[in-house]
Amino acid sequence: MVSPGPATFREVYRLAGGGLGDHLARLSPLRHGDRSFVDWFAAAAAADPPAPKIVRPALAAATRGHLAQLGVQEGGFVLLAPAATWPSKEWPRDHWAWLVRALAAQGRATVVLQPPGRPDLATLAEPGLPGGVLPPLPLEQALQVVGAAAQVVSVDGGIMHASVGMGRPTVALFGPTDPALWFPYEACGPFRVLATRPPCHPCHRHTCDEFICLPDVAPAQVLVALADLPGRDAPLD
Repeated sequence: MVSPGPATFREVYRLAGGGLGDHLARLSPLRHGDRSFVDWFAAAAAADPPAPKIVRPALAAATRGHLAQLGVQEGGFVLLAPAATWPSKEWPRDHWAWLVRALAAQGRATVVLQPPGRPDLATLAEPGLPGGVLPPLPLEQALQVVGAAAQVVSVDGGIMHASVGMGRPTVALFGPTDPALWFPYEACGPFRVLATRPPCHPCHRHTCDEFICLPDVAPAQVLVALADLPGRDAPLD
């Protein structure tokens, strides 16, 4: 297979940004019927701008029960996904705690998604506030919770992409990775990215002794971003 040239990459990037465009450009030597892949994709993208699309799963009884134990139901909470595979992708714990309290002051419940192996997140939400922390769930149930959220706040990772794919109003928090590459979604729906972009950004370091990029995203910015997105009072579509 012939490697695509720079002009092809530029054309596909125009139609689909970030990593998605990078992968699609590599399909350019293929043909779709009597047209080149790029010509076909240009017409398809004009009719339906490319973005992840995942069918929102129905809540199983077990998942509904977990939410009920926290006093919330489908469409009635903001989902927080604080865990990442790299320490440098994680927003500071005190920032999350501030956001939980601020949303509670607005009468909004928060649900924290706690992945397996992260018992440190079990106490992230304060007792007495609406919502709480879910126990570690199988991936299928975790995705059901994502689909049931009114809004989602997530660090850069799989939950963030799944939330976008399900069309959930999403605020994505970026640190060392490049939103232009990994979050080319803002023009495709109710999605916002927050990133500070210091001079050293992006670096893609897993750890950093001078970690400033993600900590400098203020919790108040997240609160404003959520207020600008649908989902606070709207029912699930």
